[in-house]
Amino acid sequence: MLGVLLALIFAFFLLFSPAPVAEARLRKFTLPTNSEPSRPRISPNGRHVAYLTGPDHGRTLWVQDLDQTQPRSIVGPEAIRDTAFAWSPDSRFIAFRGEDELKKVSVSGGPVVSLCEAIGSFAGIAWTPESDSIIFTSRNRLFEVSARGGEPELFLEAEAQEEGQALVTPMFATTGEGAVALLYVQGTTVADAQIVAFDPSSGRREPLLPGGLPTFAPSGHLVYDRLNPRGIWAVPFSVGMMKTTGEPFPISENGTLPSVSLDGTLVYLEVPAGTGLKRLVWRDRKGNVLGSIGQPQPGIRQPALSPDGKRIAVLGIEDGERDIWIHDVDRPIKTRLTTHEGPDFWPTWSSRGDSLAFASGRTGGRDIYLKQGDGSGEAIPLLLTEGTNEYPTDWSRDGSTLLFFRLPTGAGGTGYDIFYLRDKGNGNYEEVAFLTTPFDEITPQLSPDKRFIAYVSNESGAKEVYLQGFPGGGNRRRVSVNGGSAPRWHSGGSELFYVEGETLMAAPVSTSPTLTVGSPEVLFSASGLTFNQGTAYGYDLTPEGDKFITWETVEADTDAQPVIRVVQNWYEEFRDREQD
Repeated sequence: MLGVLLALIFAFFLLFSPAPVAEARLRKFTLPTNSEPSRPRISPNGRHVAYLTGPDHGRTLWVQDLDQTQPRSIVGPEAIRDTAFAWSPDSRFIAFRGEDELKKVSVSGGPVVSLCEAIGSFAGIAWTPESDSIIFTSRNRLFEVSARGGEPELFLEAEAQEEGQALVTPMFATTGEGAVALLYVQGTTVADAQIVAFDPSSGRREPLLPGGLPTFAPSGHLVYDRLNPRGIWAVPFSVGMMKTTGEPFPISENGTLPSVSLDGTLVYLEVPAGTGLKRLVWRDRKGNVLGSIGQPQPGIRQPALSPDGKRIAVLGIEDGERDIWIHDVDRPIKTRLTTHEGPDFWPTWSSRGDSLAFASGRTGGRDIYLKQGDGSGEAIPLLLTEGTNEYPTDWSRDGSTLLFFRLPTGAGGTGYDIFYLRDKGNGNYEEVAFLTTPFDEITPQLSPDKRFIAYVSNESGAKEVYLQGFPGGGNRRRVSVNGGSAPRWHSGGSELFYVEGETLMAAPVSTSPTLTVGSPEVLFSASGLTFNQGTAYGYDLTPEGDKFITWETVEADTDAQPVIRVVQNWYEEFRDREQD
């Protein structure tokens, strides 16, 4: 009897206990196409990708079902006039412009249905959230027509002060709570294009930020094309308030034409505009390029020179994977150090140069690992935490102290703070807090004599470089004058370098017998010195402070072709977006 009772209890819990929540997994791949693709758009349900191929007056509309290996031709070149097309919210239809009509076709193919006569040139199509009507653009006006067909009616017109500006690429953003906003782009040229949010119920318009081709992601982000710096970016966005709620961050520097499905799949066109190929270069104190280092590589970031000056560790992005790579200074050779499918970044050499600490997302969060500099052995976790992300930035000369900064990922977090790991011997480290405030403190660097930490704080309202006594705090001094990020010390402790905008600065410093800081001087400007809003490093320097490592873009491969990139659960890569 007891056995039967236990069996019934077990069955009850098996049937009625909550099912385990599957962890969203980041997955990236390239979509195979029959010829050079353009204008990829993913369906709202995340199951299909539509795209165009062919010349301007001979395009074909294709649909690739993501559970199949071959695409399907939906509409032939004789029927398509324009590049604009759009999925219906239920993912059953695609609206497009034919020769002189707005039309729609089923995702499974079949007959093309005419909806209305085209008005002027199209620069965008969007279905309303209920799928019952379609919005399309004609110069500075938006028109609406029933999805069953009929006469189009004026939906939105440029305001008087917007005369001469086109309204293009409309897209509806909706939430589960029922909030609706129409996103569109207005401007006279690409250079002055502005993304605008429009509330159809009240008629309110809110300019958001410069950019183009906006799409709304269910993670609560506006994903869009950006001109400077070029690429696909994202910014937190509230549909209900019709405003951005955070800082923009980059997704792909070689991407364009983004679209995001309701299940969080991002699709975009990756173009060969240099294809993200970078090379490390030496510069003197005036910014003159003295020579190149290692091999060209996509997405070089965060260069770190080894203590012996013979190797440079970088974050390298190849095939969409973020890993630590090592470039030889004297030979055109690069070697991959980490191979885990999770992102690895923020390489930081040990004082002896025999190993590197780095941040890794292999367990979901951002933890600190240690790996031998020659690539041997497995990576060893130094600090594993839950609810926080950690980024190592500097190791003391005696190897006893590893600085890092931390971001709480849960609710109630107060921003970035500075900590360090103190060596207790036998490979054991103790975590110690150095600076925790309501503001953001990032990128700590320890002075050669171990008496001060240089870091960046936004307590003044802008990012500035500060010095503060170590380990007890006190004797605090601001170094930068007009903003600053990414501080690094001269090996003798006589100068502190930092980045202001895209300019490298040098401030004379003395830490003994008392702290003195002189006026910063301009060294040189170069693209790549700063990125991710100044929260990461774009340079390093020799111990003598006479040569600097930066990167520059390699000319594009003219034979390279654009490809369609698919990223499932795209936001998993950017939950700590300021640092990857």
